Amino acid sequence: MRVIPISVCLALGFACARVQSSAAPIVEGEVRVADFGETLFFPGEAVVWDVRWFDVVMGGMSLAVGQPGEVEGQPALIVRIEVHTAGVLAAIKKVRGEVATMLDLGSGIPMKVAGSIDDLYSGDVMKADYKPKAVSLDWRTWAAKTPSGAPITELAGTVGWLRGWDGGKGEKAHFFARFRGRIYRVDAVARGTELLEQGGARVRARRVDGILTRMTHDMRPNLSDYTYPFIGWATDDDQRIPLRIHVQAPRGGVIALEMTAYQRGVTSVTTR
Repeated sequence: MRVIPISVCLALGFACARVQSSAAPIVEGEVRVADFGETLFFPGEAVVWDVRWFDVVMGGMSLAVGQPGEVEGQPALIVRIEVHTAGVLAAIKKVRGEVATMLDLGSGIPMKVAGSIDDLYSGDVMKADYKPKAVSLDWRTWAAKTPSGAPITELAGTVGWLRGWDGGKGEKAHFFARFRGRIYRVDAVARGTELLEQGGARVRARRVDGILTRMTHDMRPNLSDYTYPFIGWATDDDQRIPLRIHVQAPRGGVIALEMTAYQRGVTSVTTR
């Protein structure tokens, strides 16, 4: 197994950018299946992001990576993600949640997920088991066989793959991910590198554009729902530090996930 979150606004209950599913997709034509051997994390590392809308802090998200170990006898890595509301949004609705994902070190695919989000819908407890033939949630089981044979992951796996992906400019890839009990198709296209202003300095960053499409229970695109476009950036170096993600808000402005702190980890965990 080798971070750029795309569902933090979903996790926090924000009104993310939404585009009718009937609109032209951001990624068209032949798209390869993502290789989760490209998933990248550094044991012991930690990342903190502010979540802003119209440059006002609405919440925060953090990611912490544990040390390699075992889960049910299988080599695994535990990644924890915490989300919370802040500022104006916290005055309206206080939300805090934490999710722990146990990633298989051999494949980069989740083995188990457990966590909770407090004070949202009176408190949600999230559990999932990822098995070869099914993804079992608290109240339903999804067939693990996707239309393209692409794997099903979740938020931590999505972060790790988008961060570690070595796609050349214009290259496309896709997979499926579970966010808050729903399954989405994630399409991504590598846009190459560009310079970003970060902490008063200009940083060269790798850019990935993408879109989320919600799937029905029988793994077909849900045309009655919405799609969620996003853009993410990570440093163009060995660390691939996740800097930011931008989502266009439905009534104007950009929902922006901006990195505010990073703690370096040790040698990366990778299947390469």
